[in-house]
Order: sequence, then C-alpha cells, then structure tokens
Amino acid sequence: AFVEAGIQIEADVATAQVREANDELSLLNDQNDLEITKANLPRIIGLDPGTLLTVTEDIPYQQYRQKGEIEVVQTALEEAVQRALENRPEFKETEARIRQQEWNVTLAKLERWPRLNAEYTYNVNLDDYLRERENFKDFRSWSAVATLNFPIFDGGVTKRRVQSAELTLEQLREDASDLERSVALEVRQSYLNLRRAERAVEISNAQVRNAKLSLEVTQGRFEQELSILLELLDAQTEYARALTNQVRAFYDYKIVQTALQRAMGVLQ
Repeated sequence: AFVEAGIQIEADVATAQVREANDELSLLNDQNDLEITKANLPRIIGLDPGTLLTVTEDIPYQQYRQKGEIEVVQTALEEAVQRALENRPEFKETEARIRQQEWNVTLAKLERWPRLNAEYTYNVNLDDYLRERENFKDFRSWSAVATLNFPIFDGGVTKRRVQSAELTLEQLREDASDLERSVALEVRQSYLNLRRAERAVEISNAQVRNAKLSLEVTQGRFEQELSILLELLDAQTEYARALTNQVRAFYDYKIVQTALQRAMGVLQ
C-alpha cells in the first residue's frame, strides 16, 4: 500500500516479504520442535514413542505469571558444595573402596610377620570301644600341635605386594581428591548458571512490562488515528517476543535449578 501511494520503494516490499518468510520458517521450526519433543517425552519416561501425551497446566508457571516472581534458592555457594560432598553417592562408593584397600595394605604387611598356628584334635577308637565298653577312657586320645612360621626370605615378593597395595591406595585417594574437585566445580558452575538465570528472569520481566506499556501507548495512538496499523502490529510483535523470552527465561531457570539440585546430590 505504501508503494502504491508512492511513500516507499519496491525494496521495502522485498524486505517485508523476507520478514514474512523468516516468520513462517520460525513457525515451522517451532512446530517441528514441538512434535519432536512430544515424541521424545514418552521415550524418556519409558513409554512407546507413539504414545500420545497431554501436557497438563504448569501450576508453578501460572503462579509465576500471576506474581511475577520466582522462588529464589537461598543456599550459599559453599553450603551447596558441602551438601554435594555429603550427598553424592560417588563419594560413598569411593570411601568404601579406600577402606577396602587400606585393609588390603594391612594384610599385605602382615605377611611379613611371624604366623602362629595351633591345632587340637580329639580321637576315639570306636573298634576297640565297641568290644570293651567298660574301658572307654583307654580308647581316647588327645593331640595338640603348635607351629611358628617366620618368613626369612621370599625374594622380595611380600615387599612388592605391600608396595603395589600402597600404590593402589594412593591412586584411590588421588581419584577421590580429583572427584571432589570435579564435583565442586560442577556445583559452582550450576550455581553461577542459576544466578545468571535469575537475572535473566528479572530482565525478561522488565522487557514484558516495557513492551506492554509500548503496546498500550501505540494502541491509544492508533485509536486516535495518530499512528498506522503497521506500527500497532510492530508493537504487538515486540510484546509477543517479550512474552516468549519471558517463558524461555522461566524454564531455563527451572532447568538450571534442577541441575544444581542434581549436582548437590539432592535430586537423583
């Protein structure tokens, strides 16, 4: 219409057509992503991919839309790291392996100590006893044997066993330290991502408020015939984009919040 009125040139029409094509492509991609997600969700929860699921209303999101606030995690960073070190099952497994290897080292060292063995036996000669039962005490016998074994020389086999057990124990302890550093780093990264997501939610809320105010102003100007329909449509588009960013910011926050809980060992 602008071109026909001589206000704009043909290139402006081409630009508008490009924008329309991009919007159609975005819509197509969003619809495709939605269908793929609907197919992936049943598989993730153990159902057939062809199962049709109906997503119910997200109550936390509705509460967020009403209040405009999110539930901020109050846990401090160092507290989160400490909880991870206490709750993560990897640490319990590593501790059990270290205790087992400590016993292996102790047993290997005991191989170099003298070993005392004692045996005691009690026998009854039944053949003689059945013939002469009145002399039962004559057919009984006891024996006791004690031996002391002392390893004088074994070619260094025991020493190498001790060294091997000690090296394995040292490696396990180093693995435990590396695991502790890795988990602490994971918690810190998740914690920082959570704080970034919190800030993103605040920014998206401000964008929605500003876009809504701009839309209301443009709507009033349009009703007073002080602006054209295209300006009103642009304002509506910006408001819709702000709402979309707000939805993404909210669910990004929920995702990183869950990631932090998993890193802390709270969510298995």
